[in-house]
Amino acid sequence: MTIAEQIYAEVRTLPDELARAVLDFVGFIEARYALKSASARDLQGIHQAIASASKLFEEECRNAQPAQRRPRTPGSAVGKLKVLVEDDEHLKDFQDYMP
Repeated sequence: MTIAEQIYAEVRTLPDELARAVLDFVGFIEARYALKSASARDLQGIHQAIASASKLFEEECRNAQPAQRRPRTPGSAVGKLKVLVEDDEHLKDFQDYMP
């Protein structure tokens, strides 16, 4: 199966609005790489595709649910950090900032 056939098989399953966006994107690629001369109609299709994609993206963002996090448990990090050296030597660097 060629790449074109694979693309065709995928696009056949899309709703018309998304299939149109794919077609407009193909026009964009053709214009971008000068495979065909871009007419005003092609450019209008590209702008419509971008607007359509932006609309879909905004809709998905509006409908997106924030990730659910577990509440933090106080003391859950106890024993996970290990102090290698117990000294006050490093505090000398911060004397100007300490009362």
